[in-house]
Amino acid sequence: MTPEQILAEPAMQEFLNMLDINVEYTRAEGGTLHHAGPDSTPETMVDYAGGYGALVLGHHHPALLDTAVAFLNERRPVLGQASRQPAVDGIAARLNDIVSREFGTDERYFAIFSHSGTESIEVALTHA
Repeated sequence: MTPEQILAEPAMQEFLNMLDINVEYTRAEGGTLHHAGPDSTPETMVDYAGGYGALVLGHHHPALLDTAVAFLNERRPVLGQASRQPAVDGIAARLNDIVSREFGTDERYFAIFSHSGTESIEVALTHA
């Protein structure tokens, strides 16, 4: 595909071309990524960039995968922000327990969960 044909993220595509990593990953598991090589033969490579953020446990970690499948099979809302979320309340309570233990305080804290770093900063600035 020529740069003129690329409609999404042309600068990123040029960057990937420059680094010779302009591949489409077709499968991922643990710390590995899979893609088709130049002659369409399967190739595997170690994912050195995926070990941060959401992929700290690797691609498709069995426990996370089982939890996600169970959640999806329950047909529960994926994005229900304007509703009670007992699992989130449980996480907030656990975080409060950890803060109390580590800092020796009985003060309780509210938790605001977000989907991105940008959203987290926005919430922090609004709170401040």
